[in-house]
Amino acid sequence: MSAINEQFVFPIDINDHRRANLYRHALSFLEVYAIKYVKFDRVNCCRQEEVIAITMGQIPIWDSKVDPDQLEFPFTVVGPTEFTSADIPGLPIMFPVPIFQLGADEFIKGSVILERGNAATHARWKAVSTVAIAEKDEGYELTIGTVGVLTPDEIRARIEEGIQPALKQEPVAKFFTLSRPRL
Repeated sequence: MSAINEQFVFPIDINDHRRANLYRHALSFLEVYAIKYVKFDRVNCCRQEEVIAITMGQIPIWDSKVDPDQLEFPFTVVGPTEFTSADIPGLPIMFPVPIFQLGADEFIKGSVILERGNAATHARWKAVSTVAIAEKDEGYELTIGTVGVLTPDEIRARIEEGIQPALKQEPVAKFFTLSRPRL
């Protein structure tokens, strides 16, 4: 199980900085599940639905536990209680995330809907929190901070799987030094 911002080091046996940077860039394209929609059926509480939905949209989903045939998760929570992600039955989470405090006689009924995507399209699908790249004697290493949607081993495996076709290609980036005419 992974925790928020658990850091791990991922060595890369490549001595070309452009290709090493490709590994870092690949993290933006890891596809994971996240809450895309929150549907409210009945709400009787002082918190606005938009605020609740924004908070719920930031819950890290345990990607490898998601059943692609079950992407909608209904919930009903009655106060007084602290409403957390653990109150959404069947939602695949690594750890409970507080959403907000329901007071006496307050309730909320609705459902969350998951969708698969990547961080290049929206931050809700971000699989990592931080990335640092460092040059070493034997190549490079990435230091990656997790957000709890994938374990370090899952991140490493998905990067390796997705990056192999790109590594077989010759880098196309060319850098030019532009000279300014003297006046």
